[in-house]
Amino acid sequence: MNDYLDHAPNLKKLLDDHPEWRKMASTDNGDLIGFPFIREDVTQQVFLGPAIRKDWLDKLNLSVPTTIDEWYTVLKAFKEQDPNENGEADEIPILIPAGELAFAGAFGTPNDFYRENDTVKYGPIEPGFKEYLATMNQWYNEGLLDKDFATTDAKMTDAKITGNQVGSAVLFLNGGIGKYMDLMA
Repeated sequence: MNDYLDHAPNLKKLLDDHPEWRKMASTDNGDLIGFPFIREDVTQQVFLGPAIRKDWLDKLNLSVPTTIDEWYTVLKAFKEQDPNENGEADEIPILIPAGELAFAGAFGTPNDFYRENDTVKYGPIEPGFKEYLATMNQWYNEGLLDKDFATTDAKMTDAKITGNQVGSAVLFLNGGIGKYMDLMA
């Protein structure tokens, strides 16, 4: 794409003004192989993660969790204290789609390759990842994770969330949170 940057003057200026971005969007020999998706504002760099029902937190007088221990406390409360107030133990404390490795970073382990100083490492073989898996296993065994996570498709997810059963879920910011805010209104 190097030869075509003159036809994209705004992108050319952006990459000229930010050579580190140009480097991240190029091969080792400096070839730009496509148009990069640039999120300049750090708040836009997060696009997928756990979302939580603030109304359920308020009903149970809980704060937004910020640590794994706090998440555990909140999820237990969602399971045991009937925040949807229907008199049934039907709450799904957290719905994490199959294949999503939400919370792995909290154990100091990315979900993929990463660089630490001058060493390339693979997160899933690091010790923190084993601790992450043990925690997810505990949450599953205690009924804090959706028991049907491996078979829940988009329609089932929609039904569970709009059916007032899900207290938290791993969602895309706009396509998930925005979608359900509209549907729940």
